[in-house]
Amino acid sequence: MSFPTIGIQSPYLQDNDGFHAVSDAQKILKKRGYYHGAIDGVLGPITASSFSEAKWFLGYNRSKCTKVFGALLMSYLNRTRKPNSRMKLLRSRRLRKAVRRHASRKLSPQSRLVRKLTSQIGQTEHPPHSNRSKFSLWYRMIGPWCAMFISWGMAQIGFGKKYRYAYVPTIYALAHESRSGLSVIHPSQVRAGDQYLCDWNRNGVFDHIGVATSRVVDNAWSGIEGNTSVGNLSNGGKVLATHRNMSQGRFSFIRFNFR
Repeated sequence: MSFPTIGIQSPYLQDNDGFHAVSDAQKILKKRGYYHGAIDGVLGPITASSFSEAKWFLGYNRSKCTKVFGALLMSYLNRTRKPNSRMKLLRSRRLRKAVRRHASRKLSPQSRLVRKLTSQIGQTEHPPHSNRSKFSLWYRMIGPWCAMFISWGMAQIGFGKKYRYAYVPTIYALAHESRSGLSVIHPSQVRAGDQYLCDWNRNGVFDHIGVATSRVVDNAWSGIEGNTSVGNLSNGGKVLATHRNMSQGRFSFIRFNFR
């Protein structure tokens, strides 16, 4: 007997003495890991959402991932029908993406920031010495872009509305006033994901910023910086993994509150 087509409606569709399609759908979806609610025979929003989720991870085309359950979906779930090659490809891609997303969510915001910024190592300006970089173009302001680089990273991990700066002295002032989620920390407190401001000339002007990728040990630490180079620390035009030492200048370490 063919399985009936069911979907969300008002009032909610429910099983009765002669009709048990909703609970049958819930049971097979729960067995395959797409439904996590009660087997109550009521087709509410959670049950309906599991219909589209099952279709998505079975490899249906996006436009076909509707909140409707019918004979075709049942046949895939009870494995009397096998998915075609395109469905298998889509399923594989979506599962891999879901695994990566889940793994990323387990990481702290600090770890995600370091990972995102580190993925940009090697990025340079085009043309050289122009301050036209991926990050200044993203910020929509052509100029020294070390702070824009970190702002870009913050935006990529979901904190773009809380952290968006292009001017290092602004970050320094906010941190020293404990404003906008920024605060000054002692070098002994530094962890990966914290930031450090650089005054290379020790003249009281902090004009460069990086993100620490290690603790400070014996006055030295590792970091990731934008718009730097060996020959030009504050405007070198590259994203580099760096190793800094207190002897190189004056530094202020700051922490952003990711909450």
